[in-house]
Amino acid sequence: MLLTDDQVETVARQLVAIARWDEQLRAMLQPTPAVGDDGVWHRPTPGPKPPCSITVLDLLVDTEQRLRDYAGNLAEDVLGGRIHGADVTPREWARSRRTIPALCDFLRRHLDALASREWAPDAVDDIARIHRDLADRVEPPADLPVDAVATAADAARLTGIPAGTIRRWGSEGTIPKHLGPDGRARYRIGDIHQRLKGTP
Repeated sequence: MLLTDDQVETVARQLVAIARWDEQLRAMLQPTPAVGDDGVWHRPTPGPKPPCSITVLDLLVDTEQRLRDYAGNLAEDVLGGRIHGADVTPREWARSRRTIPALCDFLRRHLDALASREWAPDAVDDIARIHRDLADRVEPPADLPVDAVATAADAARLTGIPAGTIRRWGSEGTIPKHLGPDGRARYRIGDIHQRLKGTP
């Protein structure tokens, strides 16, 4: 076995976090709401919203590709190049697992097999890098005013999370709303990032 028990446990925790953060980062890519802050209807437009750059989507696509490669390597190493009677090769099967959570779950459930592969140390380093890259997107930058309270539109500009997503979280009660002197809802920047990290 090339990996220690501590390494296996660390990778398992990192894969769980990667799967959780995938959903949270995809919230940044949701369509804008049909009604803006001005109360006027706008055609919803999908995709990343300023200031949430295309790098979030690039990061998720890169993460998915790297995890899929490791899942394919593992499936091929354990099962061989071709399974008798199967329509697809193990590598083709791994490519069909399209979501990051599904890939993380597969790798986590087969960590004992992964730990004995010669490429396991490289996989550990790469998964740690993926974990760190996603954490950097989910954690607020050091200069972000986490105690500041802002409207959904202003919070969206500061955090890169669509205003509609912030409003929805406020309506669901997953982040607290604060009423400003003008009666408009405001949200604490720190609460938004706590919600992204999935912590209370």
